Amino acid sequence: MYTTMKRKKFLALALAGVMTAVTLTACTPLDALYDWFFGGGGGSASRGNGVNLVEVPKDQIVGWFGLGVDDVFTDKSRKALEEVVGKLNVATMMDADTNALNDTVKNDLNEVAKNQLLLNNGMCIDVMKLSPTSADAAPAIPGDIRKLYLAEYTDHGNGSTFGEGGELGASSYRTYKSDLGYYASARANIGYRVRDSKVDLFAATFTKDGETYLGVVALWKSEW
Repeated sequence: MYTTMKRKKFLALALAGVMTAVTLTACTPLDALYDWFFGGGGGSASRGNGVNLVEVPKDQIVGWFGLGVDDVFTDKSRKALEEVVGKLNVATMMDADTNALNDTVKNDLNEVAKNQLLLNNGMCIDVMKLSPTSADAAPAIPGDIRKLYLAEYTDHGNGSTFGEGGELGASSYRTYKSDLGYYASARANIGYRVRDSKVDLFAATFTKDGETYLGVVALWKSEW
């Protein structure tokens, strides 16, 4: 009798284990299930929002903004880039001829800015497609005519939200602004950040529709 009860209990536990595995397999992507089972992977990869970002060494990017590696750290910029990649529609939001973001990108990136910008902070975002020969090489410094997304959230504005609403002539209301500007403008804005403050910067490669891209986000405290 005791042996029979033990056998029934063992079979019940085994069946429960099988059902749990079936449920997980049916509802969970295989890579997520693998991470769940083996504890996930570390390193420089980020899987937020289903986005697989592979971090690029900062020393390859900081020079674009007139910075050194000791001038930067990574915090909100990682989350911001995850949002950017999640919203990115390459066909409509990037110019194939210039390999740069186009003006239609502002509506979606304005949402990212509202989610990530603190008051009296600035932000810039850039995305570029990497060719197979350049994907493993250090990215070149962007030329003077290349544009990127620039945004700011200030309490020295007319109260508008990315150009909508606001009070004509006012300059003391919380205001969101954005535009596509040159790298020279980004470097100038970063140069006028709060003294001794560091720039929150994250750069990573990611894959979209079978192509490899580089994304860069920087946030800083503005000196108004």
